[in-house]
Amino acid sequence: PSMQEQHSIDDEYAPAVFQSPIVRAFFGSQNNFCAFNLTFGASTGPGYWDQHYLSWSMLLGVGFPPVDGLSPLVLGIMAVALGAPGLMLLGGGLVLLLHHRKYSEYQSIN
Repeated sequence: PSMQEQHSIDDEYAPAVFQSPIVRAFFGSQNNFCAFNLTFGASTGPGYWDQHYLSWSMLLGVGFPPVDGLSPLVLGIMAVALGAPGLMLLGGGLVLLLHHRKYSEYQSIN
């Protein structure tokens, strides 16, 4: 990821904020998100041994989310994954309904 210098409250410890290339590719060049990095404690404290890390990072979006739709590939996969078993169930039901059972001339000896 690239770094972009931004002034923050904690300039002594975090002089730059990471800019995620994945978020940039999805949202474009508009700046409708911000990154937070929370660092706390020391490795000798109890929090480190519980979680094994001392910092949390998050990306917060601001404003309206972009409109998202299903791609043709996802729609095709869903059609095959849901359509094939459905057609097999429908075909099996039709075979059972339309299949005329022939009575056997076999007679039980009991």
